Amino acid sequence: MPEYQPRATPAELDTFTQAYLESAEWCGIDDEEREAFELSVSPKWSDESIRRAEQTCADFRSVAGKLLDGINDDQVGHDLWLTRNHHGCGFWDRGLGKVGDALTELAHLYGEAYVFFDAEAEILELSD
Repeated sequence: MPEYQPRATPAELDTFTQAYLESAEWCGIDDEEREAFELSVSPKWSDESIRRAEQTCADFRSVAGKLLDGINDDQVGHDLWLTRNHHGCGFWDRGLGKVGDALTELAHLYGEAYVFFDAEAEILELSD
């Protein structure tokens, strides 16, 4: 299966935030909105959603602190989205032991987040 190629996530974001939004784009869009998203010409994240993602990632980095040592930002961004939304993979299944368990607990404190796609405006919105 080919690797997912993000369509809306800005490349100029830091690696952590970019990976977080890529995961949201990949698995956060509802099946009912997925087809419209895939058919859109130039989908984008709203500015507010980007700010929210940047704040969430910065806050998580601050709270997790040294627990993130040795884990690349790309993996942390993906795992934060997946774990907070209780997907089938995330921090708990990376072979990190107690660190993975602690990061899972921290991610769950953020609660679930949701993605909505406005097909007419071709805008993705992040809600948590």
